[in-house]
Amino acid sequence: MRLRLRSTVGASLALILSAAVNAQPKEHPPLAEVDALFSAFKATTPGCAVGVEKDGAPVFSKGYGMADLEHTVPITPKTMFYMASVSMQFTALTVLMLAKENKLALTDSVRKYVPELPAYTDKITLYHLLTHTSGVRDYFALGALSGLPDDTAYSDDLVLRMLSRQTGLNFEPGTSFLYSNSGYVLLSIIVHRVADRPLDEVARSLVFAPLGMNETLFQHDHTGLIHNKAFGYDRRGDAWHASNSRLDVVGDGGLYSSIEDMFRWTRNFDTPKVAADSLKAMQAPATLANGKAIEYGMGLAPGLYRGLKVVEHSGGLAGYRTEDIWFPSERLAVVVLCNSGAADPAQLARRVADLYLKGAAAPAPSAPAALANRPEVAVDPKLLDAYVGDYQLMPGFIISFVREKDHLVTRATGQEAAPMYAVSDTTFRLRVAPAEVDFGRPTDGGKTQSAVLRQIGLTLPIKRVEIVTPSAQQLKSYEGKFYSADLDVTYEISGRDYGRLSVRYPAGNIDLDAVGKDEFAGPGIGKVKFACAGDDPCNALTIDDGRASNLQFARVPTTTSGSKPGG
Repeated sequence: MRLRLRSTVGASLALILSAAVNAQPKEHPPLAEVDALFSAFKATTPGCAVGVEKDGAPVFSKGYGMADLEHTVPITPKTMFYMASVSMQFTALTVLMLAKENKLALTDSVRKYVPELPAYTDKITLYHLLTHTSGVRDYFALGALSGLPDDTAYSDDLVLRMLSRQTGLNFEPGTSFLYSNSGYVLLSIIVHRVADRPLDEVARSLVFAPLGMNETLFQHDHTGLIHNKAFGYDRRGDAWHASNSRLDVVGDGGLYSSIEDMFRWTRNFDTPKVAADSLKAMQAPATLANGKAIEYGMGLAPGLYRGLKVVEHSGGLAGYRTEDIWFPSERLAVVVLCNSGAADPAQLARRVADLYLKGAAAPAPSAPAALANRPEVAVDPKLLDAYVGDYQLMPGFIISFVREKDHLVTRATGQEAAPMYAVSDTTFRLRVAPAEVDFGRPTDGGKTQSAVLRQIGLTLPIKRVEIVTPSAQQLKSYEGKFYSADLDVTYEISGRDYGRLSVRYPAGNIDLDAVGKDEFAGPGIGKVKFACAGDDPCNALTIDDGRASNLQFARVPTTTSGSKPGG
């Protein structure tokens, strides 16, 4: 499996090599076991490509489902997928290799290369950007809160304008971890300015070409053609709809690759051919200013699975979902690339790994909720009523359950409502995400006071809370227009029935539900907190949507019109 093909090697040897890549040695799990994991992906659906590498050699690769539904093109190990955040490891390695060439240093300030950023970002280093400890607000969050359409073709110039307008950070650099796509777009811009070539060209010369990843590329123009491309899809109702990347920024994403090329990448972890020291540094947990280690390195996330060390990264954008995971002690790598927005490649990759780990790891967990095949059941309506209510996962984050006829619907703070279905009298699953809630049986016919949320391998307790509905007078104090210089946008807020507020901004209208004193939350906006004094109208508010926090809005005087004060 370590054959190197020269240009004079004939097609017959290429066919032999291709057959070897797909061969299933007897000591490895039979094809049927992997097929069963991917049985939901058929000739009428998008799907996934799967690859397994052991001891530096491919032992399994196969495609399931369609790369192009319109033209019925099947997925194969050669199919090219948009890699989303899996791209970050390639960006990180490129930056580290430039550092070894003394073209930059990880201790450099970001403003050494991007002086357009505000002066307060002087304290942000390239290391902070690589490890998501910079505090820079995420451009996706800023764009959504500004009212930009979902299909906005973000460019380097647009992202720089957005970041240069910010009046603050999510936190002091180096004091916390928060995933930020903005940091990796900045790294791409820095690579371009240092090397005088775009990231794709630099990564090709330093990483892709030396590893033989001849098809892999960073796509700087989303309208460019990709050979053997899998188109992304989302399910809407009973039909599949195309859902592709429209981004012209790279670094945080933008990479296209295949199972066959990703084999060449994962092989470099077991037997480093390129930048062994840099790869080792990328896998090490990053540290905060206080010395505390975090569960992220540089473009890679170190962790544990079944008692074994793993290094991995996942990605998701539009209709693409991706995962690569490596088990150093077992010299085992699994890559799952999907073009369905409903796929869960992180869980699928672990289930595939379970087949190969055998006795090398702690006992495998039972099948996760999202993959277990349990049928929907009917539940006594009186039980549904016992579960209805608001439950707190953490301060300011509420998960609400309401009854619609004979089933439950849930909505979490800042998210859209999602239907659920019952698999038992006490356990309900989301139809649109791999998660379930177990309420337990209520005592004495009363309301359930606590429940358990299970998602992506986590078991999280949630507790019933009583949200006080604001009075009409209180709602009146929140009404008005509020302007944010960070977003260059005005929100118009008005009261609604049932203690709700409505927000009107360029993207449309959003209803906000009360989640605490002077605090509301709604899908697409996150948490809104008003600054109020007595019975007077509240004069300011802040927004925190997770990846962009403490965004300041000031009340616009009633004599003002337009999108800005005085406009």
